[in-house]
Amino acid sequence: NSNVVLSALKRTEGGNGLVLRLAELNGTATSAVVTLAPELTKSVTTATLLNPAESPISGEVSWKEGVLTVAIPAYNFVTVCLQ
Repeated sequence: NSNVVLSALKRTEGGNGLVLRLAELNGTATSAVVTLAPELTKSVTTATLLNPAESPISGEVSWKEGVLTVAIPAYNFVTVCLQ
């Protein structure tokens, strides 16, 4: 998606997952699709949306075979934990 940027990527505190932060920049709500390298995600089985304090929240997110799909509101960001 040309209107979405990856603004952060880090390992979880326990080191067994990844946290991604994606931002929508053009004012258009979208469904972002992110493909990650297998060596980064070989043990990932779930995707969870997080609030700014990195606590789980509900929302549209899916993870399947190395591809993350997540809904992002216009001019907003989402944080996703892959574990």
